[in-house]
Amino acid sequence: MAAVRAQKTARLRLLAERWLERHGGPPPGGVRIDVIGILLPARGAPVVEHARGVA
Repeated sequence: MAAVRAQKTARLRLLAERWLERHGGPPPGGVRIDVIGILLPARGAPVVEHARGVA
């Protein structure tokens, strides 16, 4: 999740805006950009991180 910094969130926002323009605009409930991170430790189960509304 540390890799998602200001420049990357700005790009996500821009890409989402372009996609929405080409597909009829946002749905009635709006749009939220989330980031999912999956860590694969050497031992044990994967760890999932979910950051809501990052951009």
